[in-house]
This record gives sequence, C-alpha cells and structure tokens, in this order.
Amino acid sequence: MLVWILIAACWAGLLSLILHDVTKDAAGHSAVSVASRNALFTAAKVWRRLRKLTRYTASLKASPKPSTEPSPSKAPAQIALETVPSQEAELSKKTWWRRDQRAQITSAELELTITETIRKTAPGCGSFVGVIVHHKKPKQYRDPNWGVRGVKFGKADRRIVEETLSRTVKQLQKEFRLADTQLRN
Repeated sequence: MLVWILIAACWAGLLSLILHDVTKDAAGHSAVSVASRNALFTAAKVWRRLRKLTRYTASLKASPKPSTEPSPSKAPAQIALETVPSQEAELSKKTWWRRDQRAQITSAELELTITETIRKTAPGCGSFVGVIVHHKKPKQYRDPNWGVRGVKFGKADRRIVEETLSRTVKQLQKEFRLADTQLRN
C-alpha cells in the first residue's frame, strides 16, 4: 500500500511540473503556482478564523457575568462611556461571522455621546458645547468611517477639551461605526 502511495505521489509531482511548464505565461505565473498560492491563502484564513473562534470561546468561559454597576477601579472615561443610555439601547446585534464588531450609530447620537462624555470626564468643562461629526471614507476595512470635523468649545478650556476629546474619539472609533451612509461627503 505504501509503495502505491509513493508511486502516485511521484506521478502527481511529475504532472504538476509538466503543467507548470506548459501554462507559464510571460509574467512567470503558472496555473500550479496560482493554485498553490490560493490554497495557502485559504488555509491561512481558515487558521486565523479557528484561532479567533477558540479565543472567543475561551473568553466566554473565563469571563464572569458582567455586573450592572461600574467598578470603582475603572478609568473615568470608561465609566462615562458606559453611563450614556443611547449606547445600550441602540447596539446592533453582533454575530460571530461578521468581521466588524462595532455597533452602528447615527451621527446625532454620536455627537451627543462625545459631548456628554467630555462634560462628565474633563474637569471644568461643563460649559463645553459639542462637536460636529462627519463621514469619511476608511482607507482599510477596519478603519473608522467617521471623524470630528469641528469642535464647539464654548467657555471650556481648549487644552483640556482637546486632550479629553482625542482619548474619547479613539475609544469611540473602536466601538462605533456611523450608520447613515447616504450623507457621506
């Protein structure tokens, strides 16, 4: 039986070499090299998905049931982000086969979320007015599709607002995607 397997492997190798030489084009690509590259990419994609799935199931087994009260050890920005009610009400259903796990949110809700977070976390920024959010085309799939176009400081300290705003926007860009795509600029 082993001998027949070795003979079949030799014939398959010989046929693939002949096919490689016959189908080689001017760019140096052949049907065999293209097929082997596609097989490697597919195997790598399956391997990544399996690793991600095992990490996800392990995190589900290891993580305790989330409590409704924020713990005192969390950072103030995280507490403020959790206390905004529109985030919890408008979260879209997350499914394991989607690549992008960010929730969809409208621009008005996003502007309100950013404004409330800055007012609560930044000291002395209670008079902060708000921000203007705009759509932008992401360079890659996982990049955010929105950004801050303008800031309405009011009587708040600009330096403190800018520092808090940059942290808040980075965090929210990881969590949310802008939903209303018909308004893209």
